[in-house]
Amino acid sequence: MQAFLEMLKAALLLFALLVLYSILNAFILGLDGLEGMSDGETQIYFVSQMFGILAFAYLLYRTLFQRSWEKWTGQGPMPPGWRKWLLAGGILCTFVPMGIILI
Repeated sequence: MQAFLEMLKAALLLFALLVLYSILNAFILGLDGLEGMSDGETQIYFVSQMFGILAFAYLLYRTLFQRSWEKWTGQGPMPPGWRKWLLAGGILCTFVPMGIILI
């Protein structure tokens, strides 16, 4: 039961972070907007945002709540090296499109 409560706290924390991220993203898009972008560029932007959010959420979840994950699911820890690749991919997918739009 304790592991389930920890995982519930993890889910609520991730939800709060995604809401804050969405507000930040809306603010950045509001500065320059999607004006002047073609439909293809807009789709690439939103798809990369989605992958960035998923990578950060997975990384945060597995890093902060590793023990409860192992207790509840019985799975072992994340394989070595995955965290740095997820972090790098999350940063690239999230912040590079934002920078392109702001420029």
